[in-house]
Amino acid sequence: MVSVQYHLIPSPNKQKNGNKDKEKDVEKEKDVKDEFADALRDLKIQWMAKLDENVFYEELKESYPTHLPLYVARLHQLDNEKERMKRMDAIVEAADDVISRIDQTALAINLAMKTDPRPEAATVKSDMERQKSSLIDALCRKGCALADTILQYHSQDGATSEEVDSTGDDTKDSVANLSATFWEILKWTELTDSKVLTFAYKHALVNKMHGRALKFAIKLLEDKPNKENWKNCIQVMKLLGWRHCASFTESSLSIMFPQEYAPF
Repeated sequence: MVSVQYHLIPSPNKQKNGNKDKEKDVEKEKDVKDEFADALRDLKIQWMAKLDENVFYEELKESYPTHLPLYVARLHQLDNEKERMKRMDAIVEAADDVISRIDQTALAINLAMKTDPRPEAATVKSDMERQKSSLIDALCRKGCALADTILQYHSQDGATSEEVDSTGDDTKDSVANLSATFWEILKWTELTDSKVLTFAYKHALVNKMHGRALKFAIKLLEDKPNKENWKNCIQVMKLLGWRHCASFTESSLSIMFPQEYAPF
């Protein structure tokens, strides 16, 4: 006859499970708090463009100094102001701020990868695409600000492309900066990209490439057939000496936009 003895001992995991549950609750509470803080931050950034004040920007800049969307929103806020022509230097500075916060080398390496075996590859790719979009947007807004500054100088002083050498140092710097911005944009996208068309049109005007400017003006018109884009086409037609085309298109505006036509 064989005797069998059973020794029952308490499970050693009970206390640990309890600790884990507590830790999970604490982590969940932290996640909720972080989620709320991020949502509040994003809401303030969203309202920055609607409020003509820098209160939110200065506050968020201290709390989130490396958050790229904050600086992108600041750039958009400046570029959409009513008195935009008076803020050209601030727009260029804000665009440079956005550009400097994007690691272009890392971005190019990541976008050149055929396959990313990392588990977080989808998240990384999405973040890189957003950075690329922000980079192109900042370059285009900077280029448009520089082009508008040069075009304004030409319209006031009647300067031409042959007279650039005799202009002031500021204008020379703007022309050089505009050219550098043009080549930077070509590194990341085509000039026919819908996001780049406005810059491409203004860059062609600055360089007196009126045929090229009309090409981009027509593409802008195809994307958004409004009265402003029609007037841009008419302006370039006049610069090309196509008076008959400009006159015919100009007389057709009252038919295309009858609500805006004032008969008396």
